[in-house]
Amino acid sequence: LLLHQQENLVWFPFFLKARDRVQAMETAIVRNCHRRILCLSQALSIVINGLIMKLSQVAGGNLAASTAEGWIKYGFVVIFEGLLSVTGKERTMLEDTFSTVESLRLFTARIVEGTGHEVDVTFQERTAIISLPIESLKLLPGVYRNAGTAGVEIKLVTVLFNQGIDMQQSIAFASQTTTDGYRNSGELQRVFNMKSLSILNTYCHSLPQTNALKRMETTLNFLADGEEVHFVMHNMSKTLQDTPVGQKNVSVLECLEDIAVQLDALRVTFCKSGKDRTGMAVTLEQSRYMARKFGIGTNNKDIVIHNANIMREYGTRLDVVEKNIKKRCYAINAIQATFLPEEYKPPSRVLEDLIRNDGDNT
Repeated sequence: LLLHQQENLVWFPFFLKARDRVQAMETAIVRNCHRRILCLSQALSIVINGLIMKLSQVAGGNLAASTAEGWIKYGFVVIFEGLLSVTGKERTMLEDTFSTVESLRLFTARIVEGTGHEVDVTFQERTAIISLPIESLKLLPGVYRNAGTAGVEIKLVTVLFNQGIDMQQSIAFASQTTTDGYRNSGELQRVFNMKSLSILNTYCHSLPQTNALKRMETTLNFLADGEEVHFVMHNMSKTLQDTPVGQKNVSVLECLEDIAVQLDALRVTFCKSGKDRTGMAVTLEQSRYMARKFGIGTNNKDIVIHNANIMREYGTRLDVVEKNIKKRCYAINAIQATFLPEEYKPPSRVLEDLIRNDGDNT
């Protein structure tokens, strides 16, 4: 009996160590699940509200009925456009976003006739049930109106592209190294972008050849999996292939904007705070839209940047900044601005002071 007790005493420290390791592993899993739940709930809210907004555009005659019919057949495309630097906390944010975007593809949306006068959203497992008032439903294509109580179901096609543009991204690229099992910032960004390219490419191949997607004569290109690059994705594919790992290329963001327009997709632009880099991207897109739609600065980069800067200095983006940090200036100082691409630099009058005491607000 004494020998048996002595053997137990010998093994007891190993048991305690194993127990502690198991508890630490379980704690890490619970924390990871909690983070995923938080990220997914926010992203799902964005996507569902975006779909409702797109349906309202169809009802208002601003989007073609055939577009809404296509969502039922081929899926509703949601493009997340990240401006995060792939280092530090923002790398973690990007990894969380990527896993969330992957999870979103497991969800569907069902459009049904509601009983009230307002839009209502409920969830049944992985299906978001969007109840529309009868008055709104009557403005949608016949396939929506005549679906009966079951409604119509729309699958979500979600992808994430990222292009870091700030000083932290420049530093990360300059000092990046690769260790076993851990991709550096340039490699990770490329992996995310190429995977999303493949998903969108497959989606484009599922679409019929319509006037909106008229095929262009281009040299045939193929992705790593052997699939032919669809002409809608041609510029994006070429841009990603030609950009060395560890180099900023804001043409990726411009290509993404063009793809979203061609596919009538929902595009979600974000950075860490949603006010500084995002504000630069939104105003640049608005300026490009004015050039494309109204000929204000067509094929003239300087005019496009000038118009964007007017909106950055006098437009509503400063209201967003003021709401967040109580100041009408972007959380970008003169030194940080030198690392930004020319198209994304704020006007000097609305730059942050070089010395501040309120922490990192970017």
